[in-house]
Amino acid sequence: MNEKNKRLKAALILNAVIVVLECIGVGKAVLNEGSSLFLYYTEDSNLVNLCMCVVFLIFGFKAYRNGTEVPHTVKVLRYVGTCLVSLTFLVVVLVLAPMFGYVQFLFSGAFVYTHFLCPILSFISLVFLEQQPVLKKKDAVYAVLPTLIYAVIIVYMNIARLTVGPYPFLHVYEQPWYLSILWCVAILGGNYLLARLAVRLNQKMAQISMKVPFHRNSL
Repeated sequence: MNEKNKRLKAALILNAVIVVLECIGVGKAVLNEGSSLFLYYTEDSNLVNLCMCVVFLIFGFKAYRNGTEVPHTVKVLRYVGTCLVSLTFLVVVLVLAPMFGYVQFLFSGAFVYTHFLCPILSFISLVFLEQQPVLKKKDAVYAVLPTLIYAVIIVYMNIARLTVGPYPFLHVYEQPWYLSILWCVAILGGNYLLARLAVRLNQKMAQISMKVPFHRNSL
């Protein structure tokens, strides 16, 4: 078995673990939050990541069996799911946990799965194991679109008073209007930078392990 197949096998195993952990975490969230589940970016991002891991398992197993590569579209889908949960992790670590406590928001209940384990394992798998096919710079745009869609919908719901929050920085009537805009720009900008970082790391790891040549315009 060559190194490429070994990494793919490891990626399949890790994705299977992520699926199990996502099911546990999302299942706990469903029990706790009920119909309000979809208001939370955390749960939305983990649901997307769960689906993308399942897709990767299906096509990855086929590629492993046939000795081929995972289709680029499938790789991009996995990448999108990883970027979404990675953004969840960063927002928790940099914004929510300082407000409400790191232990509560990283290591309790469903959060240990949706805020910590699944984002970390997903990022590790994408960067270090799912190296082929190599991501491209333009793929970063796809990773931002789901967050943009969520932002538009949830901000509208807050403005229309259909919901409040669910995050403090979405309380549009409890803070100056420009702060709401700054929060949206900061989170979307952070999402794009994170997506670009994931692309760059994926390219670098592929270059190191497979000696894949890169064209300057792909970086």
